[in-house]
Amino acid sequence: MQLNIQRDYGADLFFKQNYPNNRVKFSEKSNIDNTDSSEIKEKKHDIGKKAFIGATTAAGLFFSDLFLAKGKILSGLSNNKISFIKTMSEEIDNVVKLDNYATKGRVEAFFSIPGLHAVWNHRIIHKLHEWKVPVIPRFLANVSRFLTGIEIHPGAQIGKNVFFDHTGAIVGETAKIGNNVQIIGPVVLGSTGKDGFLRHTIVGDRAVLGIRSVCLGRLTIGQDAKVGAGAVVLRDVPPGATVVGVPAKVVRKKDNLY
Repeated sequence: MQLNIQRDYGADLFFKQNYPNNRVKFSEKSNIDNTDSSEIKEKKHDIGKKAFIGATTAAGLFFSDLFLAKGKILSGLSNNKISFIKTMSEEIDNVVKLDNYATKGRVEAFFSIPGLHAVWNHRIIHKLHEWKVPVIPRFLANVSRFLTGIEIHPGAQIGKNVFFDHTGAIVGETAKIGNNVQIIGPVVLGSTGKDGFLRHTIVGDRAVLGIRSVCLGRLTIGQDAKVGAGAVVLRDVPPGATVVGVPAKVVRKKDNLY
């Protein structure tokens, strides 16, 4: 404030000495400065308002193109073009069948099974990932993880009637899970860090992964195979086989014990 007053006072003396008939008074100059400041503020406000309107319009056009031009999200999400709602109904029936002692009916399954919610959320998120939408799929996947306790990367491929029984599962980006797979508790489909981009496990139809089992690397769990609780799988599991232990070893192949 002192610097401004000194500068104004010096200007006032200059005009008084050189232009006695047309000098500008200090009070008048202050009013001019205040007027200029008000005009600058108004211009900044107008610029900010126009920028906000432009950004809002661009965002509206982006999401309009995303959700309207790309087609309906809640239809054709499976290879057989089965509607999302019908798939939800089938998966509710599947949960009631597999967990009939703990789950009393379809309504309870719909509202209280986080594994169902995680899969349904992932179907929408995965669709956005396929459309190469930036940031939003990962953000929504984190929200889903927070709400359900199940972490599924947007790039993972999950079939129908996949039942995450309890929370804690982790499914990597390039993992593939077939139809009618049961995953019990905190199961990890991870990588070893040495397999390149395709680094996560492929799980065949009707396989069962026991609680706290870990599958590392680009290996295949065959159809109808069973992975015991706490097993660490580092090699392919034959169809119909049962593996247990660390590292996992085959103890049963189909109906025959080893």
